[in-house]
Amino acid sequence: MAGPVEKASMAGRPLKSLYFTVPGVPQSLVFTIVTYMGNLRLVVNSERGYIDRDILTSCLKDAFTKIYAASVGEHPMKIE
Repeated sequence: MAGPVEKASMAGRPLKSLYFTVPGVPQSLVFTIVTYMGNLRLVVNSERGYIDRDILTSCLKDAFTKIYAASVGEHPMKIE
């Protein structure tokens, strides 16, 4: 995973996590992805009422489950 792996600090205080977003952009939907110290952070900005939050959350959970399963060599729909 690309991104800084050493701890960073601001004003002498260590950063626990790192992410950014750009407010006021004219796009209706913006995804920002940042990695820091081996952690992936996904930030989603959207205009109010543009997208159904529950459906988006469900789709993202399903996608990340499949990505994780593929990365460790498991079939995401494995039936035991």
